Amino acid sequence: MSLGLLLSDESGRIDESDVALLSIVRRMNEILRDVGLRMIMGGSRVMNLQDVLYRMLK
Repeated sequence: MSLGLLLSDESGRIDESDVALLSIVRRMNEILRDVGLRMIMGGSRVMNLQDVLYRMLK
């Protein structure tokens, strides 16, 4: 999911000053990096981080 999509308000303008949303996005990126690294190190046959992100936001 795009950072701009998460941070945009009703009018479509991006508010980059929202500390809570920025923290959430930063944490989601940390989790995706960790999951990706574990998938690589564990020899996962499925390497679809987009699906992991979708499931996190579901």
